[in-house]
Amino acid sequence: MKLFLYFFRVFLIVVSITGCTKASTKSHANDILGFYMGEQTQEAIIDAANHTVLLEVELTTDLSNLALVIVLSEGATSVPSTGDSIDFSQGAIKCTVTAEDGSSRNGWSPSDLRVAVKPESD
Repeated sequence: MKLFLYFFRVFLIVVSITGCTKASTKSHANDILGFYMGEQTQEAIIDAANHTVLLEVELTTDLSNLALVIVLSEGATSVPSTGDSIDFSQGAIKCTVTAEDGSSRNGWSPSDLRVAVKPESD
C-alpha cells in the first residue's frame, strides 16, 4: 500500500508539473510586408518568394542617408529596422528578418534590397 501511495504521489507531481508548462505560441513568420521611406516615388515592390525589395526614388535623392520604415510579420524583428538611416550610395544592403520565436531567419541578400533611381522627368 505504501508503494502504491508513493507512486501515486510521484504521478501527481509529474502531472502537475507537465500541466503547468505552456506550449509556445510565438510566431515563426519572418516576412517583409511593407517597406517605406519618404523619398520613394511609388510603392515598394516586395517579392517574398525571391526575397527582393525594390524602391524607386528621384534622381536627385541623397542615397547616403535614407530613413526606413519596415513592416514585418507579427512579432518579427529586422536588422536594419524601422527608424534606421541606411546608406544605399554603394548599392544594395542586406536585411535579416528574425521570427518572433527566433527559430527562423530570412536573409534578404545584399543584391536584392536595393533602391532604383528614377530618371528626371521632362
